[in-house]
Amino acid sequence: MKRFLLVLTVLALGIIACGLSGQNGQEPPENQPVIEEPIPKEEEPSPQPDVEAPALQPPTLPNVEPSDCSTGLVSGANLSLCEFSDSNLSGSDLSGANLSQASFLDNNMSDTDFSDGILVGTKILESTLTDTNFSNADLTLAVLTGNNLSNADLSNANLSFAHLSGNASTANFSGANLTGANLSGLNLTNANFSGADLTGANLSGVVTKNADFSGADLTGTDFTGAVLTDTLLTQEQLDQAGSLSGAVLPDGSFGGD
Repeated sequence: MKRFLLVLTVLALGIIACGLSGQNGQEPPENQPVIEEPIPKEEEPSPQPDVEAPALQPPTLPNVEPSDCSTGLVSGANLSLCEFSDSNLSGSDLSGANLSQASFLDNNMSDTDFSDGILVGTKILESTLTDTNFSNADLTLAVLTGNNLSNADLSNANLSFAHLSGNASTANFSGANLTGANLSGLNLTNANFSGADLTGANLSGVVTKNADFSGADLTGTDFTGAVLTDTLLTQEQLDQAGSLSGAVLPDGSFGGD
């Protein structure tokens, strides 16, 4: 009898121990969903927008006060907003003169000296400018169209955003600032552009046979349809140009897009 009671006691203690272990394990009851905490995702870096070179923007013409145009064509004169047409001004000394937004139409100004002058926004149209001296002059936004500029000296001049057309064969543009300038269709045979800055300039359709571009900055320059036969420039400069589409290259081959 005592042995029987001992067996029952052992069995009872085993049952109690199993119940306690089940409670300590905290097993979830059946049919109850297990809630799992989400695994945080690593944030992907946002894509960076492509950085484009800013387009060249021409400056705005400054306001200019009218001047006394009767002072005459002399060195250092203030002739801003004055108008000259159908006149023979050849050999005049206008060095250092202020000719801002002045207008010249159909004049003979061969061998005239405009060196160190201020010709911002000045218009010189259908005129003879052979051997004319524009060295170190400020011709920003100037319009020089339909002129004969053969053998003219524009060395170290500021021609940024200027517009030139006509004949500029043998003209000297060495060291000039031609940023954003429009020289499309200009005859530049034997012209000198050594050390000039032609960033973003338009030289489409120009003829530069035997011209010198040594050391010139041609970044983004448009040579579409230009004739560059025997022109002095490097392959590196051609690679920097904006467009060579349809251009005749120095070696006689044709440029692509």
